[in-house]
Amino acid sequence: MNLMIAIDERCAMQFNGRRQSRDRELIRRILQQTSGKKLWICPDSAELFEGVENANIAVSEAAAEMAGEGEFCFVENPPLSCMLPRIERFFVYRWNRKYPGDVFPDLRPWEAEEWKLENSCEFAGYSHEQITEDIYIRMEPTGEN
Repeated sequence: MNLMIAIDERCAMQFNGRRQSRDRELIRRILQQTSGKKLWICPDSAELFEGVENANIAVSEAAAEMAGEGEFCFVENPPLSCMLPRIERFFVYRWNRKYPGDVFPDLRPWEAEEWKLENSCEFAGYSHEQITEDIYIRMEPTGEN
């Protein structure tokens, strides 16, 4: 599974029940990255993708459990660590702003040695002048102790 999250500069995912991920250019980018593959989302995230045609989007309360190998899952609420064994790539979309936050990811590949930054790029959002996309891959164990 390829996990996707959106955070601000403080790593917040939400504040007072409000998502950090609302930006139509971000949604366009997610659809670009997932083209041809299934994108799993929870019902709460479905409104972000309303009106999108020709996308392979599956909505389920159990989206994270349903996403299979090579598929994508966009998550707006932790916990994320329970998905760790199944994550192939970890897409992090980061706003160039600091918002109030009270929900934070419990899994942070940018702080963990077993993850390597595979690619990073910036793109202009609709409501955010800059969004950074970081893609992390899990490092293969070296067998050294």
